Amino acid sequence: MKSTLYILTCIAALSFISCDRVKNKAKEFSNRTEEKVDEKAKELANKVTPQFDAYKPDTKFNKERFKDFLQVELTTDIKNIYCYDDAIGADADYQFSFNCDSSTVKRIIEKHQLTLHKEADDFAFGLQNDFEWWDKKKIKKLYLYSWKGDHEYHKYFWYDNTEQKAYYFDFDL
Repeated sequence: MKSTLYILTCIAALSFISCDRVKNKAKEFSNRTEEKVDEKAKELANKVTPQFDAYKPDTKFNKERFKDFLQVELTTDIKNIYCYDDAIGADADYQFSFNCDSSTVKRIIEKHQLTLHKEADDFAFGLQNDFEWWDKKKIKKLYLYSWKGDHEYHKYFWYDNTEQKAYYFDFDL
């Protein structure tokens, strides 16, 4: 009788352990599936309305926006990419801040055919939004590289050699 009771107890214990393992595996599978669905939803949303992350650097979407707007290869010297968009209404503006070396600066200036301006001006600071990573007072002291296209479309670019920090502002009026 004791051996039967012992065997039944072992079978019951093994059953509970097996059921718990199956339950854990099912939960793990469910979580992975939810993550994949969430990621697919984000990708779809990004195709319809491109995502910008002004509060976290180097996100997947910030790297994609960097490539979209700056149109240069995302090399290892490029870090701390922040970006922001304000594309509601008739006009739109886009702000980018990132660290890079002078070779990347040169590629950006050449790619966008930017011209150096040493004269002080407003440079559309009223259109720019304030962020920790976008210091207008510091930017005002830097030399501006710019380009103006049709229909009041502008590209502004500043580079701080000391901090190796670039600022890019793309806007239309």
